[in-house]
Amino acid sequence: MNENKFIIKQLQEKAKILGWSPGRRDISRELYRLCVKHFGSFNKSKDKAKLSFHKRNYNPMTKRSYLLDKDLVKIVSFLTCDGHLYKDLSGFLLISKDIDILKKL
Repeated sequence: MNENKFIIKQLQEKAKILGWSPGRRDISRELYRLCVKHFGSFNKSKDKAKLSFHKRNYNPMTKRSYLLDKDLVKIVSFLTCDGHLYKDLSGFLLISKDIDILKKL
């Protein structure tokens, strides 16, 4: 039996014992290492064994999220009393350190 078939059989047997598709922590380190070595990733080996796997969903920030927004510029300019929005906080200067003046804005 070639090693790929052996790995697939091991994963399927583990799934049958557990009653669910095994996760990384449900198998031995050696079997995990073999999965990655022969299939490229653990999820790819589970896919070949016809077992379910979950991809983590995350929402990366789009390039548009990094654009300066006019409303945000207005808010920050009011808070900083500077009138400019900088890409980092080094450009923010308060005209006055008097909190009462800031509260009136």
